[in-house]
Amino acid sequence: MRIDRIAVLAAAVLVLGGAAGCSSVGGGGAAGDGPADPAPASSARPSTPKAVVEAAADALDKAGSARLRVEEDNHQYGHSTVEGAVSWTSGDADLTVTEGRGKGRLRLVDGVHYASYDWLAPDLKGKHWARAERETAEELDSGATPGRIPASFTGIWLTGITAGPAAPLRLMAEAGQITEVGQEQLDGATVTHYRGTASVAAYHGADQGLSEQERAATLAYYQRQGMSVVDHDYWLDQAGRLLKSQETTRGSGGTDTVVELVAEPGTDVAAPAPDAVDTLVLNGG
Repeated sequence: MRIDRIAVLAAAVLVLGGAAGCSSVGGGGAAGDGPADPAPASSARPSTPKAVVEAAADALDKAGSARLRVEEDNHQYGHSTVEGAVSWTSGDADLTVTEGRGKGRLRLVDGVHYASYDWLAPDLKGKHWARAERETAEELDSGATPGRIPASFTGIWLTGITAGPAAPLRLMAEAGQITEVGQEQLDGATVTHYRGTASVAAYHGADQGLSEQERAATLAYYQRQGMSVVDHDYWLDQAGRLLKSQETTRGSGGTDTVVELVAEPGTDVAAPAPDAVDTLVLNGG
């Protein structure tokens, strides 16, 4: 995974979000199933599309965790899927990854990243997991390590997903224009569809979590692809909770989408560390 793609995903996700699909996460029921607060009284409901989206972001922060399914279709890198439980309160995650090279597992436990990929097997010296501290995992992703060390740990990308799906909603509310599309059906339930549109420069310019170097890499990626506008679509249930989001960017080379399903808000996230004897520790370069 190259640094330009990492910067884009870390900024968007996440929702891994611009961070999301057309079926429930993990086959456990419709998106949004699980413990939830009752819908607020109508007098307390936000009155503008921007306020609705900001309130949905607040609800995600309050939930603290969920099961996510993130599907990316990238005109350069193809299709990939990530799904599993994520806590953006603790930062822990237990995820499965499927992409063209094969399948894998990603775990984040107490700030430590663990990866087990089909395509990393030759590099793991007979073990099944690689371990790295966050800084090292992100350094590996940047490709700034000797060739003998795997440069596809998805550290920055995982950091973006574990930040939770609220940030893209807030960025769009700050930088873009949000409108209500109308009511639709999603997994048999009535939802309200909202759409946000912003220039790429304004959207990523509003992200205070990006360093100037990361922002420059992100904007350079979009510029090379001829992408100047980012569109977000959100599907909210009748209580104003996010069930699905989709980020779309169109450019000279093609169209990229990142679709995220959010289910079981407030779910417990159990991400055990792999057995130490079956884990290769990576120290970066």
